[in-house]
Amino acid sequence: MPQMQRLGWLLSGNKSAVEASMYPTYIGAILIPIATYIYVRCSVSAMLGFMLICSLMGGAAAIAVPALGGSSIPPAYVGLGFLLLRAVAPGTQQTKAIPVAMVRNFWLMLFAVYGVAIAIIGPRLFAGQLDVTPMRATDLKHLYETKPLGFSSQNITTSVYTVGTFLAAAATYFAARYRRTPEVFLKVAIYIAWIHAGLGFISVFLARTPVNSVLSLFRNGAYAQLDQSYQGMARMAGIMPEASTFAAFAFLWFVFHFELWLRGIETRRTGGAAAVLAAALVFSTSSTAYLCLGAYAAILCIRQGMFPGSVRIPKAIILVAVVWIGALILVTILRFQLPGALKFLGMIEHMTVDKADSLSGRQRAFWAKQGLMAFRYSWGLGVGPGSFRSSSVITAIIGSVGVVGTVAFFAYLIQVFKPFAKSTYFEIRSATEGIGVAAGWAAIIGLIPAAVQAPSSDPGLSFAVLCGLSLALRGPIAVARAERQSVMLPQPS
Repeated sequence: MPQMQRLGWLLSGNKSAVEASMYPTYIGAILIPIATYIYVRCSVSAMLGFMLICSLMGGAAAIAVPALGGSSIPPAYVGLGFLLLRAVAPGTQQTKAIPVAMVRNFWLMLFAVYGVAIAIIGPRLFAGQLDVTPMRATDLKHLYETKPLGFSSQNITTSVYTVGTFLAAAATYFAARYRRTPEVFLKVAIYIAWIHAGLGFISVFLARTPVNSVLSLFRNGAYAQLDQSYQGMARMAGIMPEASTFAAFAFLWFVFHFELWLRGIETRRTGGAAAVLAAALVFSTSSTAYLCLGAYAAILCIRQGMFPGSVRIPKAIILVAVVWIGALILVTILRFQLPGALKFLGMIEHMTVDKADSLSGRQRAFWAKQGLMAFRYSWGLGVGPGSFRSSSVITAIIGSVGVVGTVAFFAYLIQVFKPFAKSTYFEIRSATEGIGVAAGWAAIIGLIPAAVQAPSSDPGLSFAVLCGLSLALRGPIAVARAERQSVMLPQPS
């Protein structure tokens, strides 16, 4: 479609013509030229870094797609598109690695392909046989209102996003074969930690200033942009749509940096990144954050019990000291700032303990059960991604893609995590392999937020990036190369 014709429609106010297509938002208009420059002038590793930076804008839309029920394309997927183009561009030295990247991510590819097929067939095959809450539950009159199952634009949108998840994993695997990619990835991950946490604290401390209006410019996506306050106290959301989304993203990267710190890789930088993200999670007042931190702490204790030495004694002492100092600071605040502290603790209680029995808590429990119901009514085939709204990626996968998709997804998790590999718990041979191990841990543990809040079966782009990186850096070729070469990254201390 010619751009001048589109511009004429926009200026003339011809709404029907515009809504029949897609067009870039003001964020897309800024990002696309930057991505084009990186595509032309920079490496595949830089393109991957750009996509990671774009993932910070989780509440933004780069391209609006009104034709699909008001959907939008996030900035990270624009970065993914350019990364894919860069991978197949003429002159790329390792284009033969593209089929290898797809084969190495076979289980995720099967998950995505079956998801597309059942998203088209399932809602029609089982139409009207069960009632579900639709993905876009915007006009519901009560908590448990449902509608007959049927095909909608959300089936297309969700299945396309799932395909994008697979492509992100394959593209990251491809990019990770370049020698500088682990170093670039680590640098960008550290930037992400500080930027994300910094935006979170800014959204709280400058909530009633013009800065909040600036942050709102990055929340133009077609998502529910929720009010982030409680009795006049702002909740931490940064430029994400809501506090829980902010916490989920922060937790994913916290696990990545914490696992790197445990393995002695760039300890000052990764330790600082993990610390600032941990602080953001503690002060986020999000029930998701506290659930995830508690679950991860339990996993660390179990890991140490089952595999003594997986957490080194010096690291364990530091962790105990940090917890003790944190408790001391909390007691001091309660002693000298009791009214404010009690108000803050009251907000935490409201967002955690009281939430389970709240109306929204009961509604989320109802949504989560829909996946099990869909699985039963579809005889294990699934009713298709996007057919219903869930509040757990686990039950969403079970109900959306049935036995085939569920088996494929969990087979992929085992492939990424490598539960029987010694390097998963103990010593690593190089810093490169350590980054791959940390990425695997972050991808798996990072699913905890999605297990209690995700509306669909798509595990997300950040999950895919970490999985692709882990598979590439822990593969036989990467390990052999790291052993042959000298130092690419500072060796673990």
